[in-house]
Order: sequence, then C-alpha cells, then structure tokens
Amino acid sequence: MSTRKESPIKKFRLMERPLRQEEFHPGERRVGLDDRLDFACAGCGDCCTDTTAFLTPYDLWRLARYLHLTTDEFLKKTELFLDGPDGPPLLQMAHDPATGRCIWLDEDHRCPIYPVRPLSCRTFPLGVRHTPEGDLITKAHTLPRCRGEGGGSQTVRAYLEEVLAPEDGEWSRAYAALNRLLFPPGERRARDRAYLAYCLLFLFDLDRLPGEHFAAKFAAAEARLRRAAEIF
Repeated sequence: MSTRKESPIKKFRLMERPLRQEEFHPGERRVGLDDRLDFACAGCGDCCTDTTAFLTPYDLWRLARYLHLTTDEFLKKTELFLDGPDGPPLLQMAHDPATGRCIWLDEDHRCPIYPVRPLSCRTFPLGVRHTPEGDLITKAHTLPRCRGEGGGSQTVRAYLEEVLAPEDGEWSRAYAALNRLLFPPGERRARDRAYLAYCLLFLFDLDRLPGEHFAAKFAAAEARLRRAAEIF
C-alpha cells in the first residue's frame, strides 16, 4: 500500500490572514541616514511583543547554527505570512498566540538568542526595506511600554552602523532581490502552493543544499530558484 506524502507547505506554519498595513508598518515614517534618532534599547522586551520579527535566510541560518539545530528544525519555530492575499511570502519568528510574545522571550523579558537576533530585531525601531531604487529606511512608532524612546541621541546612519555587520545588509539585499524575482507584483504566484513551498524550502531550509558555508548554500538555492522562476 502506498503512503501519501505530506505536502511540503505543511513544513511552514502558514497564517492565511494577510498582515494589515498597520501591523506590517505600525505608524512608520520615512527617515534619512543623517536624521536624528533619539532611541537606545532599554532591554524592556516591548519590541518582542505584538510585533513582527521577520527573517531573512541568513538570519535563519545563523540562528540555527547558534542553537545547534538544523534549518529544518528551526523552521518549526517560525510563522509564514503572505504580504497581501497574493504574496510575497514573509517568514517571521513564531509567537505565543495567547500573549503575542515572541517564543524566545523568557519570563524575565530577556532574549536568549540576542547575540544572533534577526536583522529586523537589530534595527528596531528602524525598518530597512530594499527596493530596486535603493534602501528605504523607516522609523516605526514604538509602543507605549517601550522605554527606549528618547534614551539616546545619534544619527540613523550611526545607529545602523552600530547594530549591523556588513554581511547583514549584503545578504538581506540578495534575499530581497531574489524574492522579487520569484514573486513579481501582480502575478499571484504565491497562490500556487506547490511553487510557494518549493521556493520557501530552498530559500530557508539550506541544510538540504551542498556547501559548508552560507554563501555556497545560498548560491545553490539561487541557481535552482532562478530556473523555477523561468519555467513557472
């Protein structure tokens, strides 16, 4: 008797409800690199509750290595959203559905993965989106509980240079460019669950690909996915 194979999309916790604009970009405004930023993290954990900690493939790879997990094992600790009803897909840290807290936040409001936290956590309260025209930097409206607002004074440029390493930006831009190729606006490719699962598996479950380091694995994933985009 044959055993029915489980759909690959079940590997991802797909949240069918698309993010509302106010959830994805809560009260944000655009800022420039030389604008002043009055913020310094106070360790209150507010940004770990009722917010979206989006993951790039490099984020997930680094987190899995830090925790001695495979990328497949770490995927079980994430949630998948579609940015609008037709995509593109966005992977984020899983949350406790009862409290809205990130699953990594402990009872003392401390983060045990802080040294390797995702890029979106590192840049908070700033957001960096990569577009074909260049990087778009925004400042989110922090929640009332946040004690970091007003706690520092520096430029946006200085803040980003402090919290990001060069490879963070490099791999985030590479991921954004590949995601635009795989899920072009208006084409509704994310509605094809087989195509969606294929793309997500090779973007994020990098342990299935050859190579020892992230660069080699991402290159292998990119080669496969570019071919998939061409024949879709």
